[in-house]
Amino acid sequence: MLVFIGWLKNTGTLDFINALMTVSISGFALVQLMVSARDRRSRMRTALGAFWVEYWRVWTVSERWRKEDLEYLDRAGLFNPDEILPPDWGVVLPLLGELGPMPARLGGLAYSLAAHAAEHGRAFQRLKDTEKILAKQNASAEDFRKLSQLRADAAGHARTKARLAADTFEDALACVPRWAKVMKFDPDLLKSEPGRKLAAQILERNARRRWWHRVRNWFGFSP
Repeated sequence: MLVFIGWLKNTGTLDFINALMTVSISGFALVQLMVSARDRRSRMRTALGAFWVEYWRVWTVSERWRKEDLEYLDRAGLFNPDEILPPDWGVVLPLLGELGPMPARLGGLAYSLAAHAAEHGRAFQRLKDTEKILAKQNASAEDFRKLSQLRADAAGHARTKARLAADTFEDALACVPRWAKVMKFDPDLLKSEPGRKLAAQILERNARRRWWHRVRNWFGFSP
């Protein structure tokens, strides 16, 4: 064996084998890095898609609360303060961490504001029960006026917090790396007017990307 190794050294074959092994190891490490980057990009895009759904859900609730009469909705049994909260906290919170530090912070703040909006909405509902108690006690008109003002304040706070939650969600999505927000689709397949408008905005944003952004996207790094 020692004679064989000596022969490899004398002929330079051993240096060639060492170099080949070094190149192979480096190539394997590069492939692993690329696979890891692609997995990270895939997880982030999955999380991003989930939070676009969350954003539109929170935005829709906030717009409905802003435009409609909460007093009428509540008396009709159509007002649910908890509808602004996520259906499953255990699912959305881990996904939030995949978006990065700043989006996670802003997303957490958005959910905190949504929770406050739900609290004010529940207070708005509970005050209706107080109105029934006052009616049984033959309370004065001044008491009813104060109660009505409290309900109006609770409804106003619920609307404000809900709007802030939607705006903060939008800020969180704006902080997601641009390479994660690239979307490929056929705009000719879209039929609705809102869908076409959204597609036009996405295509316009993608057109502003440069070649170095595409290179970073391929490797999985943020531009």
